[in-house]
Amino acid sequence: MTRILVTPRSLTAAPPPELDPLRQAGFELVFGPAGRLPDAEDLRRLLPGCTGWLAGVEPVPPALLDAAPSLRIIARNGSGTDNLPLEACARRGIRVTRAAGANAPGVAELTVALMLAACRHLPETVAGLRAGGWPRLPGREIAGSRVAIIGMGAIGRRVARILAAMDARLLAHDPLEPPPGPGDPSVAYVPLDEALSRAGILTLHCPMTADGKPLLDARRIARLPEGCILVNTARAGLVEEAALLRALDAGHVAAYATDVFAEEPPCDRSLAAHPRVIGTSHVGALTDGSVRRATQEAVAQLLAALAPSGGTILTAAPPQAAFLRPGWRRKGRTIRAGSADHPRIRTRSGGDDMAPDDTEIPSSRNILEVIRTMQPHLRKSDRKVARVVLEQPQRILNATVAETARIAEVSQPTVIRFCVAIGCEGFQDLKIRLAQSLALGTPATHSAISDDDSPEAVASKIFDYTLTSLDWARHALDMGQMNAAVDLILNATHVEFFGFGASAIVAQDLQQKFPLFGIPCNATMDSHQQLMAASMMKPGAVAVAISNTGQTLSIIELARLAREQGAKVIAMTGSVETPLFDYADVVIKIETLDNTELFTPTTSRIAALVAGDILSTLVARRLGAAHIQRLVRMKRYLSQMRKNTLF
Repeated sequence: MTRILVTPRSLTAAPPPELDPLRQAGFELVFGPAGRLPDAEDLRRLLPGCTGWLAGVEPVPPALLDAAPSLRIIARNGSGTDNLPLEACARRGIRVTRAAGANAPGVAELTVALMLAACRHLPETVAGLRAGGWPRLPGREIAGSRVAIIGMGAIGRRVARILAAMDARLLAHDPLEPPPGPGDPSVAYVPLDEALSRAGILTLHCPMTADGKPLLDARRIARLPEGCILVNTARAGLVEEAALLRALDAGHVAAYATDVFAEEPPCDRSLAAHPRVIGTSHVGALTDGSVRRATQEAVAQLLAALAPSGGTILTAAPPQAAFLRPGWRRKGRTIRAGSADHPRIRTRSGGDDMAPDDTEIPSSRNILEVIRTMQPHLRKSDRKVARVVLEQPQRILNATVAETARIAEVSQPTVIRFCVAIGCEGFQDLKIRLAQSLALGTPATHSAISDDDSPEAVASKIFDYTLTSLDWARHALDMGQMNAAVDLILNATHVEFFGFGASAIVAQDLQQKFPLFGIPCNATMDSHQQLMAASMMKPGAVAVAISNTGQTLSIIELARLAREQGAKVIAMTGSVETPLFDYADVVIKIETLDNTELFTPTTSRIAALVAGDILSTLVARRLGAAHIQRLVRMKRYLSQMRKNTLF
């Protein structure tokens, strides 16, 4: 029996039902020590014989992989991979996946809770009250406070939305994220030093720096305004601890509210026990929703890689497929060339003809195709790196930054700048996405349609790319969410299907199916009628909002209106890290590999139509055998009409 090791603390203390699909698929689950991080000795004892590993945040030195010769995949039930030896995994052909975005709601909510606790002196007030006192400490309000957010990924963006609703004045810095677009006054994007010098409250939501050094060293901590509150739910290493302690002792930093420590649990209590520190025990993602979503994603990754019916993408993947599906990393970003001479590239993402012009590259996009598209718009030195990556992707996959710089005949900072320019979080992220592209077997040089391709070659490339993308979508489909959608529809008094552009075709297809089940439904193509329909919905009704990007403003507005009227909202979208997610009760994620430079966004539309077929079939089955018999009889009558034998 195939063995899978399970080590996250949230899963070993009381294994949740989200692990059941692994048992049902015939896997033997091996659990780490209950409720604590496994150490190296634990892992050496547990890893032999395991082909899969559902991993937590435990440190994994490269040498530890020697104890796991049969290991094929490590699936993180979280977003970070700082604890994993990624290059060693790549050399051994071990796939590494993650569940980025799954913990965003939980971590964002804890961030704001820590912020409020520091602003209102909650620990001191509670302690004083328990001791028999009646402490009345003047606090500060979030409303009107200047809050700087460092890192605008899934968590940072969610924190920004919460704080904007509380009337905070928001600053943000993230070299990997563009401003949200003209006309959005809620967040002012500024350079890092400006964010630090103006922040009354500073909150961190970014990965470690490329060199592993603290982002907030003594110099930058000194730039913080007197009395600044610092919140860290990201990584302990982002802050230089000794410099922070000095700033806390001096009162320069009024409070440090953190969910992360350099050592967990900390043996050195100088920081955890400091009177100006509010500490929690790394519980940001320890919520029912975060654990459920992250575990479901990790289980899906394991099943896709190890189950006998795992599919052609995974079973046929070559050894370099170490990072085949890195999970839902932070939402793709608009490409920028990085200077005034090279403006932002405007692209249109597949599936929604009415999406904003400045769309973002989804993480599922083939990075080689992204580089090929961007290459003419990059700086001259960056184009040298692009050419090397496109011509020698396998070599770059196994190279260091220094080696890549030498091959491209550029400086190492140029290599890092190139990575940022094409939308990667750094060189390691480039290698992850490069391995993903190679594993798919459709790098730009193979999938791109060139002028000298024969008609047969064009047909072959489009078929191959579409089949690969559909298989990708199949593995990403969350049947728990699909079943939840079935429950909503079966109990609905009325269903409205909303979609624009290519997604409108999917809405029309669903509208044709559901009257067969006795469920009143509608799908109008007119935008004014859609707006009227959404604003007139009532409790008990269900709105199905269809948008591949999840960013089409009109669809988001329709979902918001429907929710305001008390209706339930089902979102059919390509990513859970989109604004549409915030207004959805159920999300059917239809993740595809659209290549809009090749042809129109047919793949996302086909995948959405298939998801609609799955949804309607499950609804029909739940209605029982008698209803299915009526459907069979109806189809027989239709068949007779086509043969002209009805009368």
